[in-house]
Amino acid sequence: MITFYIIAGHIFRITAIVIVICSLFKVSRFPVHLLPYIFIAASTVCALAYIWEAVVAFRGNPFESYTYNSMIFGNYWWAYWTMIVSVVMLPHLLWFRSLRASRRWLVIIPLISIAYPFYVFISGFA
Repeated sequence: MITFYIIAGHIFRITAIVIVICSLFKVSRFPVHLLPYIFIAASTVCALAYIWEAVVAFRGNPFESYTYNSMIFGNYWWAYWTMIVSVVMLPHLLWFRSLRASRRWLVIIPLISIAYPFYVFISGFA
C-alpha cells in the first residue's frame, strides 16, 4: 500500500508542477487543457489512499488506531486537516470551467496544493 500512496503523491505533485510551468510560460504544444483533469484524478487517488490509511489504522492493532486517532484529533490536528484540504479538496475546484480556464487559478491552485505537503515532506513535521 505504501508504494501506491507514494506513486499517487508523486503523480499529483508532478502534474501540479507541469500545470504551473505550462500556465506561466503559455505552453500550448500538447493538450494542456487535459492537465487539470489529470490533477483532479491524482487528487482523487490521493484521497483514496488517505481513506485506505484510515481503514487499515482502525482495523489494525490498537496502537495504530490510537496513533491515527491522535493524528486527526490530537495536538497537530491542524496539520492533518490542512493536508486533507490542500491535497484532496482544493484541486476539485478545477471542476469549475471558469477556474480551469483562467491561467491565474491554474497557477494558484496547484501551488497551494503542493506547498504544504512539500513543507511536511522536507521538514518531517507531521
